[in-house]
Amino acid sequence: MHLRPYEMRDIAAIVAGFGDESVTRWFPVPIPFDRAQATSYIRDCRAGWQHGVQATFAMIEGASDQLVGGVDVDEIDHRTGAGDVGYWLAVDARGNGYATAAVELVSSWALGVLGLRRLTLLVEPPNVASIAVAARAGFVRDAELPAHDTDWRDGRVRDFIRFGRDSPGDPVGEPG
Repeated sequence: MHLRPYEMRDIAAIVAGFGDESVTRWFPVPIPFDRAQATSYIRDCRAGWQHGVQATFAMIEGASDQLVGGVDVDEIDHRTGAGDVGYWLAVDARGNGYATAAVELVSSWALGVLGLRRLTLLVEPPNVASIAVAARAGFVRDAELPAHDTDWRDGRVRDFIRFGRDSPGDPVGEPG
């Protein structure tokens, strides 16, 4: 598996990934998700890079060169040195370690090359697979955030577990 920016050739795979309920349950995209929205998503990802507020990568399976998911650091705040990590993985790609590898790689890059000091990752408590990815990628559970956010699609109040990962020398849980 390797990472690269999203490309227009990824549209069909993004539509398929975001069209699966097991992804959209946790990932806030419009339902149904279509080609026009995928095109906008890719453009938004590119704009995030240009403005320095988001770094988004496509996860590419090595043998097939096919898109299998995505990982990003968003809400990048260079002043405070903080950012949030998020990811999604296509159903057929699960169980291969792609999400863990991608989150680890992007987190190490953000805390090293990008110069961030603290990354957070929010997971809803029922999402046990994502909780496992966070732990395997070096994130430490540091807070429970009950009634933290409302799902914009259905108004459901969502609880989250917050995980944190700090740059070497900055212990998790201490202000940066």
